[in-house]
Amino acid sequence: MKLRIAVLPAALAALLLAACGKDEGPLPPLAYVPADTPYVMGAIEPIPRAVADEWLALSSRLLPMYRDLLDQSITELEAKPAEEAPGLPLLRGLRAELEGKADLAQLVEAWGLTLTPLSAVYGIDLVPVLRIELADAARFAEGIARMEAAAGAALTRGTVDELSYWSFQPDEAPLRLVFATQGNQLVATLAPATADDALLRRLLGLELPEDNLLDAGILADLNKRLGYVAYGSGYLDHARLFELLAKPMTGSQGAFLKALKITPPDAASEACMSEGRALTAQWPRTAVGYTRFDAGGYRMRALIEAPKPVMDDLRTVLAPTPGLAEAASALMSFSFALKADALPPLASKWANAVRSAPWTCEALQPLNESFSELGDAMQNPAIYAVGPSANALHVLLSKFELPAGGFASGETPTFEGKLLIGSPNPQGLVAMARNFVPQLAEFRLETDAEPVAMPTLPDAPVELQLFGAASAQALGIAIGESQRDSLRASLAVDATGPQPLFQFSYQGKFYGGIMRSVMEEAAKADPNAPDMSPMFKIYEDMIERADAQMLFSADGIEFTAEYVVPKR
Repeated sequence: MKLRIAVLPAALAALLLAACGKDEGPLPPLAYVPADTPYVMGAIEPIPRAVADEWLALSSRLLPMYRDLLDQSITELEAKPAEEAPGLPLLRGLRAELEGKADLAQLVEAWGLTLTPLSAVYGIDLVPVLRIELADAARFAEGIARMEAAAGAALTRGTVDELSYWSFQPDEAPLRLVFATQGNQLVATLAPATADDALLRRLLGLELPEDNLLDAGILADLNKRLGYVAYGSGYLDHARLFELLAKPMTGSQGAFLKALKITPPDAASEACMSEGRALTAQWPRTAVGYTRFDAGGYRMRALIEAPKPVMDDLRTVLAPTPGLAEAASALMSFSFALKADALPPLASKWANAVRSAPWTCEALQPLNESFSELGDAMQNPAIYAVGPSANALHVLLSKFELPAGGFASGETPTFEGKLLIGSPNPQGLVAMARNFVPQLAEFRLETDAEPVAMPTLPDAPVELQLFGAASAQALGIAIGESQRDSLRASLAVDATGPQPLFQFSYQGKFYGGIMRSVMEEAAKADPNAPDMSPMFKIYEDMIERADAQMLFSADGIEFTAEYVVPKR
């Protein structure tokens, strides 16, 4: 079941993409978004049609997998009592819609969707709303009717100000899905079950905001500042979110939180309001968007905006990672870089700052103890010992082949790669190794010399060809003869470029191959287990490379993700 859950984001992404020719409506979706919304993700411009066509063709390869997953889920739910399977009729209806479809383009056509919609997901106060353009609202309604017939169950109908809507609410669910078509747009929201017409008017856009996000230009300014493309960006406004949660539980946010049985911490005191506003003024927003989205893949950048003094402090712990330029070509790459000896003084600085001006708001007072404990914990002698020895670790895998019998054979896979250690004193690391590993007692590495063969380690689980090399800033071990000649180049560091705290990347053929083998072994152990190996074969074909990084920049704490599609 976990594997099925894991692929649901890909399925939802493909279906949203399928909700992508567009008719001009009187107002773009972002014009319905209040300028003071606490969160939004939207498009100012539509995705170029050629790009949408490429992604639709790629996503269509997942269609057989979606059908299989739905079949498995339906079979499982049919074995349960009706009260434990409220979503079964919906799944049956969805499965019927996928029947006979050769690709997602047919689904797009059948439902009156469009490949290039303008869209927005946003909050009316805290309540989520989705608004997206359609090609043909009548065909969308016909699709709903087909699903109802296939499911043998009808959605609830309602009307507000002559706007007809559908709604769906499983038994005892605190929220209900309410959706309607308005002109050439679909609008959907998760409304409290007790939402009255006044709230529905706001949620469904019958009552427009006094100031809207599009006219205010907030998203356009964000895109320009952070380099986001115009068809995929948004943010979480921490200050607005705080103000909403600090208010008494009234209005739309009150109804929403009460429906979810959520009681926010009491922030009504003068101290809490003052400190909360000061905190959110310094950490105002989390932004997210695509910096690239084309037929070859995408790159996303998320940024937690932070005060400059904090980021100046955090950047003192960064260290350059050796061999970072090779990550893009490796089967798998993982790195972590941190100046451990910079942590104790930084932790002490922050702990002392909090002691001198502690939080007085009851909801924030646990931070006082946390910072004090952090300052004490960082005085660990082990941290001071590691700092002068190593500040970066980078593992590169260049070759990985499973034995003929797979993991179950008990044989060791064949692999080659490199282990790179960033260090202010590489020769000190070599000397330390000589003290702890008898076979290395006579081993020497000259700085910037050619790689040399390392002694065989008798206690190693497998016999490996190892070669060592050192520079003034890094120590490297090549695993496998083919990695020897490039080891010296791998020790290079770029002290002026980005210095990620964390980096992880992999090629689709590596991830898909490993997971396919795992699934095949699971199927052998349990003949009744669903065969998921074809799904991971699709992953091999759809992913050239995926990469994720965490960085401390001048703007704040950054997370980036890149997805590269194989050339077609």
